[in-house]
Amino acid sequence: MVFADRIEVWNPVGLPEDLTADQLRVPCIPTEQTPPRALDAEVSKADALIQFPFNPELVDAAAKDFDAVVHKIRNKKFTIATLPEKSICKECQVRSLCAGEGII
Repeated sequence: MVFADRIEVWNPVGLPEDLTADQLRVPCIPTEQTPPRALDAEVSKADALIQFPFNPELVDAAAKDFDAVVHKIRNKKFTIATLPEKSICKECQVRSLCAGEGII
């Protein structure tokens, strides 16, 4: 989270090898290249919080969908019932796999 006086980051993996905590402690001095939004920060943690509606039914539905996908993967059911639109395939990173297997 970004605040006026600090940035709070939580990362279970840690920092990249080429970045140290000391490098993160260096004050940011705005330059001409600093995006305007970079200087807009919440003064308090309460101002940084975002609230959104919580619907338990939607969470349950998402969990069931996820469980169904895991079940299909474990049972090696990878058939494609309906091919996606070509525009989706054009952006897909594994399209060569489908093309190689004659799916598309």
